[in-house]
Formats: sequence, C-alpha cells, structure tokens
Amino acid sequence: SAVESILDRYRDLLPAAPGDNNTYSFGSIGKHNVVVASLGTGDYGTVSASGVPNHMRRPFQNIRFGLMVEIAGGISRPKEKDGDVRLGDILVGCANGVPSVINYRLGKSDLDGIRYQDRNLQNHPRQFKKAVSALKTQHEREGPTYLENLDSMFHKNPRLDRPQIFVDYYNYPKALDYLFKTDFVY
Repeated sequence: SAVESILDRYRDLLPAAPGDNNTYSFGSIGKHNVVVASLGTGDYGTVSASGVPNHMRRPFQNIRFGLMVEIAGGISRPKEKDGDVRLGDILVGCANGVPSVINYRLGKSDLDGIRYQDRNLQNHPRQFKKAVSALKTQHEREGPTYLENLDSMFHKNPRLDRPQIFVDYYNYPKALDYLFKTDFVY
C-alpha cells in the first residue's frame, strides 16, 4: 500500500493477460502513467522477484522504465558525506563508477572488499541519472521532504492517517540497530 499511496490518480483495473500471474494497480504520478506489481505474500528471493517484470512485459509492452522498490542491505561509506546507513533508512542507488545494486550471488566479499563479477546492474538510463542528480540538488537546497510527502499521502488516503500506521510503517523500526565499523569482520 505504500507505493500505491503515492499515486496522484488511480485508474480502473484491467483484465489479466493470458499466462500472467501478476496483480496490478494503475495510476499516475504527475504526467507519468504508473503500473504497480508486487510479490505475493510470503514470496521472496531473486527467482520470485524476476518473475514479476517478466510477466509484466506481456500486457505492458510499451513500458519504458522499471523501478524496483524493495528491502535490501546497504553498504555504508562513512568517509562520504551522509555515508552513515541505519536500520529503517531509505536508500536510492545510482551508479557512480561502481554498481549501485549488487546481486549478492554475483559478488564476492573478502577482507579487501567486494569484487564484482557482474556489472549489468550498473547501467541506469540517462534520464534516471539526471533525475537522481536533480533530487540530490533539491535535497541539498531544501532539506528532506519526506514529511511533506507523508502528509500529502495521508491527505489523499485518510484511512492511512492513523497514529499507529505511522509508528508501524513510516518510522524507524523498534528493533535494535547494531552498528559495526565498516572494517569489522563478522
């Protein structure tokens, strides 16, 4: 519901294409049409995750870009500005000389760092790189906007505007966050 909540407009559902097991939500954000598909409850892993976009290509042959929103591990870079990554943080990956998305089955980590075996995930469309650059500039100029975005989402979706939902879904988790130095071997 979090991804669907940011849609500016919602559209009616379409019938499923033959052989397509996905369930879709439709809408738009600004001038962009958006199709949202999710993994089924209890589904996880690369096999399940790769099935969603593969099936999605059947009914939506004109999709220009795909964004994957998921829970993942972050590799912090404490020597960089804002390199401290904590449990509950939202990260946006954009390649900058090294892959921003690393398939852990295709990389190998040792005491010398991560050795990448596949860089296919590094190549982002130029429009995405420009959009991320513009967002970074806006963030530096205006500061974080997530609270305004949450307020807008709650205004559009009043059922979500309950204190418990904010505590459960849009706040740092209650779990302990054990921080390790980046050179710690575990």
